[in-house]
Amino acid sequence: MSTIFTKVCRDPRCRKTFTTTSRKQAYCTPECRNRHYKECKKRRKKYTKVEKEARLVARSYGVAQEIAAIFYPDKICAVCGKKATHVHHIDVNVFNNDPSNLMRVCDKCHKQLHTKLPSINIVEALNECASLKKENPQVNTVKMWRAKFGDTPKGDYYV
Repeated sequence: MSTIFTKVCRDPRCRKTFTTTSRKQAYCTPECRNRHYKECKKRRKKYTKVEKEARLVARSYGVAQEIAAIFYPDKICAVCGKKATHVHHIDVNVFNNDPSNLMRVCDKCHKQLHTKLPSINIVEALNECASLKKENPQVNTVKMWRAKFGDTPKGDYYV
């Protein structure tokens, strides 16, 4: 035996009382549903070009995190070997989420990557590490980095 429900149509212009056997049905007719959906769509926020780009960038970072979790599950900083909390885009293009363009880095190294360092060009150094890693996957880029540049530089950019 099916239960019969008495409901009020969700369309604010209609508000008729109707009976149904479905718990989920919210509108008395498909026409009411379509009319209400169209009205709701008109009221939705219209985003400016800048807001749209900001939303895309935010989504892109989420995608980058997911891709890095799949391809780099160890969560170790590619520069210093500490626990990595960020995903860095090597070519600084946030929409290029190719796994070869992503690297896990810790907070300090990520800040360092996005500031100009007086002593070394960190981007070129990391590209060199990445190319060596591609040539020989057994290379430990952390050891190579320390052999070439010493420990990660310290300074005012570590806020």
